[in-house]
Parts: sequence; C-alpha cells; structure tokens
Amino acid sequence: MLRHEGVVLPLGRKSLDILTYLAERPGEVVAEKELRDRAWSGAAIEEARLQVHMAVLRKALGERQFGSR
Repeated sequence: MLRHEGVVLPLGRKSLDILTYLAERPGEVVAEKELRDRAWSGAAIEEARLQVHMAVLRKALGERQFGSR
C-alpha cells in the first residue's frame, strides 16, 4: 500500500510491484524487459499492459503536464 499525506493511492498489485522494483534501483535506467519480468514473472505480455501500469504510476505520483514531478 502506498500513501501520500495519509491518503491511500489507488495502485494495483502489478503497479506496486513495478514501483517497488524501480525504487530499489534509484538513478538506474531499468529496461522494459526487466520490468515485465519482475511484474509478470517472465510471462509474455503485450507492451500496452506495461504502459498502462506506468501511466497509473505517473498519475498516482503526481506527474503533470510537461513532465513536472
């Protein structure tokens, strides 16, 4: 569960798995394949599934127009 100012952010398990993996690697560039392997245990998934979860994370973490964070 992820909270911001006491409010639970609406993240599903896969999105939280991806966020956790990224947080464990601060400052590193993480390949798309690494993220897919981590969240889906090597199962073949469509690229769009990862994109959807990344969009959920960006929205939950407050990324705004023009990339401000």
